[in-house]
Amino acid sequence: MHFYIGQSFEQLGDQKQALVNYKKCLALDQNFFSACLALANLLVSLGAGERALKYFEHAIRIDRQSVAAHFGTAKIYADYPIVPDNEDRAIDEFQVVVRLSP
Repeated sequence: MHFYIGQSFEQLGDQKQALVNYKKCLALDQNFFSACLALANLLVSLGAGERALKYFEHAIRIDRQSVAAHFGTAKIYADYPIVPDNEDRAIDEFQVVVRLSP
């Protein structure tokens, strides 16, 4: 339920309430892949890439074959200087994307 409420708030442009509801959804079911991915993408749109990375990586743990989660992770590493070897990690993730979706 909270996932759909979060989507509704996001469509209405209320990012704060969308964030709250996606987090509530994950508090109830930490393996809800769609909520995890939606929250990560929302955080990216808010400029919170480092926080988004946590949710992209969790999404990958839920579904190792998710092109969207691997692509999001790659973009975070490419766009944010989070770790010293972030460029290499970005390349690795982009290679996973290509492998999963040639």
